[in-house]
Amino acid sequence: CFPNGFKEIQTGNKKNIFQQFIFRLNDTKRNSSIYGFCYQTHFHIFPNLFYEDDSPATKYPVCFCLLTYIPMISTHFCFLHFIVISLLKKEKFIHNREITHKYIQPEEKETLLLDDMFYYEGGQKINSINIPSVLFSELKLYKALHISSKSFSVKFSSKTEIFFPSNRKIDMHSYYTTLDCLFSVLSTKNIIKIISTLLLEKTIIIKSKHLHNLTFVNFALISLLSPFKFNGLNFPILPNTEKYISLLDSPIPYLCGLYSLNNVNTSSLFFSDVISF
Repeated sequence: CFPNGFKEIQTGNKKNIFQQFIFRLNDTKRNSSIYGFCYQTHFHIFPNLFYEDDSPATKYPVCFCLLTYIPMISTHFCFLHFIVISLLKKEKFIHNREITHKYIQPEEKETLLLDDMFYYEGGQKINSINIPSVLFSELKLYKALHISSKSFSVKFSSKTEIFFPSNRKIDMHSYYTTLDCLFSVLSTKNIIKIISTLLLEKTIIIKSKHLHNLTFVNFALISLLSPFKFNGLNFPILPNTEKYISLLDSPIPYLCGLYSLNNVNTSSLFFSDVISF
């Protein structure tokens, strides 16, 4: 959730929401992908820290992350935005009790607890964190919603209504979102160059100062390759640590996203094409 490291917010940076991006994990047991939707913001925008009484925490960013097997990009980001706005108490919830009651809450014996975590309301949390009950109620509502053969919308508040595509149009819905970003930040010449390079199974690095653009461009490029598949490594965002940066020297072809504000020298990578935007 913090690919560039967990750092203090720069003085004078008053932007409330400064990064939205996606990452992907491989679930080998289900032979499918797990998508992580991250929504980073600053804690100083909250009137009171909702999770614990620790004033130094206001110096650091916070990330709301949603893990799912279903890549409904616009839908998930709309929901995460709604959560942040709701915690700011700028919107009033609409209690969808009929839908929420359909949610079957996992029992403690069904929950695989991580280190230093304990069971809480069907999930798990660290003992020092106080999570608002309204946050859990909205997560239960979102979890209870099941996509079907027909598209539908749900009102989460008086101002927020979220659209859910049909299960037959999820891929198309996701492609539209990412393709719009791809053709907005890259020229047609560069897009053709990247696609040709990937089809030839060669290495290519994409650099940007926006994590949002890096991940959206990555997803769009992979979708444009269909029905072909890129058999090399795929790093939508390469974390800025020595452990991961060393992967740039890999002899295996890869598609890699680099945060251009990081001081990473790519000039010595002779077998890589670097696209910056």
